[in-house]
Amino acid sequence: MKMKMTLSALLLTAAFAVTGAQAEDKKQLVFVVNGASDFWKLAEAGVRKAQKELPNYDLEFKYPEQAAAAVQQRLMNDLVAAGVSAIMVSAVDPKSSTEPLNEIGKQVPLFTTDSDAPATNRIAYIGSSNTDAGKQAGQIALKALPNGGKCIGFVGLPGADNARERIEGMKSVIAGSKVELIDVRGDDIDQTRAKRNVEDALAANPELVICDEPTSALDQLVAEEILKLLKRLQDELGLSYLFITHDLGIVRRIAHRTAVMLRGEVVTEGPTKRIFAPPFHPYTEKLISSVPEMRTDWLDEVLAKRKVV
Repeated sequence: MKMKMTLSALLLTAAFAVTGAQAEDKKQLVFVVNGASDFWKLAEAGVRKAQKELPNYDLEFKYPEQAAAAVQQRLMNDLVAAGVSAIMVSAVDPKSSTEPLNEIGKQVPLFTTDSDAPATNRIAYIGSSNTDAGKQAGQIALKALPNGGKCIGFVGLPGADNARERIEGMKSVIAGSKVELIDVRGDDIDQTRAKRNVEDALAANPELVICDEPTSALDQLVAEEILKLLKRLQDELGLSYLFITHDLGIVRRIAHRTAVMLRGEVVTEGPTKRIFAPPFHPYTEKLISSVPEMRTDWLDEVLAKRKVV
């Protein structure tokens, strides 16, 4: 995803251009995501900030009850029936949802983000290339394992286009090297399965574990247990982790080095303490400021609550 703070504003601009002159009633613009994952909280914070800046519009952020294409489609159908002006969606399964998405696009301006649906009548895709993000992960893996090694990847929804594209991007980079991606495990946003995936994967003794949003859909207790397990096994087995996450608290607490990405490109990289110390890179500063109710001591409070040892 691009910087979350700008998504609603971009949707607003495009929707206004498509629907014509401004009516007396407020236009209602809705951002529909693909599941109840914590990393969407940053996008939700962006929508709330955009609402303050755009008082003549009603901006809403919607989570489907389940991370299923049928459930998400039903939510969008209900929104259209209720008279919304435009929808932006992170489609659960865009490749198999062309016809249902086209039905939405016939009735209101439709935009995609996170996972594109180029075969549909959506107006535009707002986001970065998931394939490029996977390639970047592959380059980091090669740097982390100069002598080669075995990797295991964790994702939320393994069948989702964004996950498949990231995996394929990584495979294309490590192909022919001594770095091997031996398995990719998904948890389908199920907390018990997520914890079991970590335990089973680490039992195989990989040199590098790739964690793509490993705690994003978990409640705090389960997330704490997974983080503690990862930290303990790192100390005992000397494992290396490549975390792909929007959780700044996890990054600051666990990572020795941090790379901040924008549109599939690394914009700043270095020791984590330096990345999180002012003066910040402009995009890093924007990420930090997009955290809901961000204060200067926010990260320290998060770390104190986590108590990952």
